[in-house]
Amino acid sequence: MMVFSHFSKEDQLPRFKSQKILKDQEHYKMPYKSVFWAAGFSFSMGQLIYDCPYISDLEHVFFGEEHLQMFFMWKKGYTLLTPP
Repeated sequence: MMVFSHFSKEDQLPRFKSQKILKDQEHYKMPYKSVFWAAGFSFSMGQLIYDCPYISDLEHVFFGEEHLQMFFMWKKGYTLLTPP
């Protein structure tokens, strides 16, 4: 699962790390709600791109892009799920 790691000293954006789920593994046999989203591990219906498009006039965004997209998804009522 993705968990918060720290805030970067350079840009003050949060950084994340992965963590194994060790407790209550029985609970995590089905997808479960998550508060973080990773662009490189995102699966959804194509409608998501129409509902939450990337902002084309923000050039060279790398760190912060996932936070912005998570906000757009939240505003549109999407639920983020993590696979088991």
